[in-house]
Amino acid sequence: MSLLAKIFVGVEFVFCFTPAIMLWVLGVYLLPIQIYALVTEAVIEPLIVIGWVAAGGYGLVALFAVLREIFFKTQKRLSPRVVLPGLVVGFLAVLPFIHPAFPTPWNFLAIAPMAATIHMAYLGRNYLFDKDT
Repeated sequence: MSLLAKIFVGVEFVFCFTPAIMLWVLGVYLLPIQIYALVTEAVIEPLIVIGWVAAGGYGLVALFAVLREIFFKTQKRLSPRVVLPGLVVGFLAVLPFIHPAFPTPWNFLAIAPMAATIHMAYLGRNYLFDKDT
């Protein structure tokens, strides 16, 4: 991949994932409150937030593994058997944010990372679907 193509992929990542990563960081920041609510109150709703944050973290780790492979072609890498499900879980974690009741910018915050994930999975297809690993 040429340097210009790598720059465009980096810009795509920053543009599409910055809002999603900011929301994920907010979720990580609020995790102690959710865990406290889960323990002290007899409610199950905090598990949804905890699950979303965990799924988003797993998806981000998988995405960074694909990006590392696209940019650097490293020898030490995560197994595609770990990375591909991580991309799917991260993709599915964003799905609930696409809703007709939300205004259009909120839908964009979900659609942009999903489209970029599909594109980066396509760029890393040799890594993700390698028959040797």
